[in-house]
Amino acid sequence: MLRISLILRCILVKEIIKFMLNCFSKFYKIFISKCIVVTPFLQIICYIVS
Repeated sequence: MLRISLILRCILVKEIIKFMLNCFSKFYKIFISKCIVVTPFLQIICYIVS
């Protein structure tokens, strides 16, 4: 029983990570394209994530 829940949790975490990465990559592209024209704060964030 415990093993099954662990496996399920593992799968769930993988799916969430996959989803977040997918989501993040879309934002990332938008970010990069707007990076040069936005505020210094956003530029710092851009710099950190890239």
